[in-house]
Amino acid sequence: MPWPEPFHRATQSMLRLLYPESCSMCRVSLAGTDDHQHFICRDCIQLFLAKSNYCHTCGSQLIDEEAEYQKCSFCAEKRFKFDQVFCLGAYEGTLKKAILRAKVSSGAIIGKALGGVLADQLKENSSEHRFDWIIPVPSHWTRRIVRGYNSSEVISREISQNLGVQYNRRVLFLQRNPRKQSELRFSARWQNVHQAFVVKRGYDIQGTKVLLVDDILTSGATASESARVLKEAGAAEVSVAVAGRALFQNTTN
Repeated sequence: MPWPEPFHRATQSMLRLLYPESCSMCRVSLAGTDDHQHFICRDCIQLFLAKSNYCHTCGSQLIDEEAEYQKCSFCAEKRFKFDQVFCLGAYEGTLKKAILRAKVSSGAIIGKALGGVLADQLKENSSEHRFDWIIPVPSHWTRRIVRGYNSSEVISREISQNLGVQYNRRVLFLQRNPRKQSELRFSARWQNVHQAFVVKRGYDIQGTKVLLVDDILTSGATASESARVLKEAGAAEVSVAVAGRALFQNTTN
């Protein structure tokens, strides 16, 4: 569930003491602006956002002949279990740097910034959608020990707070530790995560609309398998929100 408002305000105040009125990416002063809400300046936000049309199903950038249909040829070949994808932009440039910095605990402030900007985009582009749950893609406990935290949870909590939708990181559980997807060829990623996720007992998601959150979507295998498990547990709809979408040509190896 969303953080209590007093606790949220206290957290925001603490972060402002640690990062006084400066952009978490470029360090430009935010004094006298309202950009401090997400700890990031408007120039950096514009560098994050997609500069072209993207597929509403998987988030891939569309070529000109696909733009009319808002769906890419990649989706015609893969039957994803999620219903749609919301993303800030392509996994490149400034956005890529931000996502990589947010993956370690020292970059938590950037994770919050990504979550805040993504929440703003969801408010603008998903007005017809109402979510009942916000659930992060889980990481295995061994990786949490190494990294110190899960950046998807930081992004999820910020979205939850901004949208007023309940958040829970315990609904979806990683029951085994699959290999890192980035180490595998595209075709092997689907098998790598097959039956890796379960919905914990005691959580009733029957008939609900879930927003599944991760930092980046590449092949779509992890998000699709997570969505499959959530729907088998009763979810009526699973949308995916990610900060970055890897370009199609980078997902074919």
